[in-house]
Amino acid sequence: MDRVTRSAIQPNEKTDWQLFTNDGKFDSKLPPYKRLLRLKSAPVSGKSYMMYAVPVTKPNKVLIPEKPQPQVENVENYVLVWLDQSTGKAKNNEASKKQLKQVINCVKIFTDPKECQTYMSSIKDEKIFLIVSGIVEEDFVSNVHDEEQLESIYVLCPNKIKEEPWFSKYPEIAGVYTTIMSLCEQLGKDMKKIDRTLLGIEIMGRATSNSTSKTDQQDASFMYDQLFRDIVLKVPDENMEDIENREVSLRFIRDARVRNNRVFVLMEITVEKNAIVPAANVTQLSYFPTESEWLFSMGSVFRVGPIKSFDGIWIVPLTLTDDHDKRLNALKEYFKKSMTDSNTCLSFAKLMYQLAKWKQSEYFYEMALKSETTPGRRSVIFNDLATVKGELKQYDQALALYEMSLELRGTVESDKATTYNNIGTLYYELKKKDRAKEYYQKALEACNTQENNNEELIATLHGNIAGILNDQGKHEEALEKCEEALKIRLKHFPEIHPRIAISYCSIANTLQHLKMYEKAIEFIEKALDIDRQALPSEHPQTLLHKNNLEVYKQQLQQQSN
Repeated sequence: MDRVTRSAIQPNEKTDWQLFTNDGKFDSKLPPYKRLLRLKSAPVSGKSYMMYAVPVTKPNKVLIPEKPQPQVENVENYVLVWLDQSTGKAKNNEASKKQLKQVINCVKIFTDPKECQTYMSSIKDEKIFLIVSGIVEEDFVSNVHDEEQLESIYVLCPNKIKEEPWFSKYPEIAGVYTTIMSLCEQLGKDMKKIDRTLLGIEIMGRATSNSTSKTDQQDASFMYDQLFRDIVLKVPDENMEDIENREVSLRFIRDARVRNNRVFVLMEITVEKNAIVPAANVTQLSYFPTESEWLFSMGSVFRVGPIKSFDGIWIVPLTLTDDHDKRLNALKEYFKKSMTDSNTCLSFAKLMYQLAKWKQSEYFYEMALKSETTPGRRSVIFNDLATVKGELKQYDQALALYEMSLELRGTVESDKATTYNNIGTLYYELKKKDRAKEYYQKALEACNTQENNNEELIATLHGNIAGILNDQGKHEEALEKCEEALKIRLKHFPEIHPRIAISYCSIANTLQHLKMYEKAIEFIEKALDIDRQALPSEHPQTLLHKNNLEVYKQQLQQQSN
């Protein structure tokens, strides 16, 4: 069923970013301003972890099991693998491991070369630094030296031996080290060099407003990265200046050219003085005080110019631009307006809800409540927190929170419409259809007052009542309600808003009840077309709609037979 999770909320000037950093659960030893500075200057990895979710329509007898969440072991960009074939030094190894973990958190120690190689082959994302000690066999080095993620090999030998003649055949071997301290020092330097290359880039054709080609569309996660940036990374304006660091950059590239299996690229970035995209000169904040460094916001877009080759290095000219996929940008602006609040915890709670991160959303709503004192704002947060509790299947807590929200609303019925709808949705999920219908009716009556002109809520109610009508076998009436909901949403939402996809799904579900399977497939494909543009591929709404499409196709085939 559809659910409206938020009402309009008035700004509160007493809350800010400091609220989040004081109450957050990370790096409590750092003062808030240093946490914020570090967050703003943190390197952006190539991984995309953003997901997005909105409440989904749940047609009868079409179920999607909850997707299990993987256990993430390593969140760094590196892993240190140590093949130790020496004997009788377990105690020393444990002390050495502690030293190494001061440089790289993820350290894996092996004594068997085959197990070590198997593990290295399984690494797909992190860069690998390899230490070999004890017996150093050329066969092993020969087998692993061309592993795609391998960066460097370090030979650890407390009693320094003469370098083997075959060492020179493998440029990955960084050197022979007699102490773990000297090895750690070199490892730290090499990590800093690699940090400069870990930049996530996606290349696509220039998007046009009427383009439907997937290759010309920015990925939805790109938009959610920008939403995160807009909430958290409030980068101040800086005066732009010419950036002329070609020679310095070329020196870094030449230093790294000992590896033969790489393509070397120098990106020359041009920033116009009147650029509106956030970019800042962070030389004074840089770890490297002698270098000129610039920070570009996550989600920055660059126009690619003519690519040239110079001394075996590809030169790629980039110009910072505000070009975006027009439809995705319209959707982002809509979400930004509805999610951004002076209470940063509340903004995070809304974002986490959109990402279907229910526990995180719950946490931030509870944090937001601690700083709110006005009845109106607390009422809205109670309502929103109740929707999260519902997603967590904590129905008793959800109902209690809805009641608390209603109590703070006073006697003005028009203010209660959203919560009435949400209570109806909760009862529907509990299979108490009569109670659901009762609260939907109360929500409709509250919407029909002069004080309430919430057409988006009315659209949601049309969709929810259509579900009740379908249960009663009144499919023609249900179809009328679904079409009315779609009409309102097409009027008020951006063209690829996921709620429009929900309306298409509701129509498809009703057509399925009418055994009009070809039309049902047509509408669920419309829903999926929006999902593919506006949601990540593993989003629960996308998975639901894919499942429904397969069900409708099976039913059509059975009808034909």
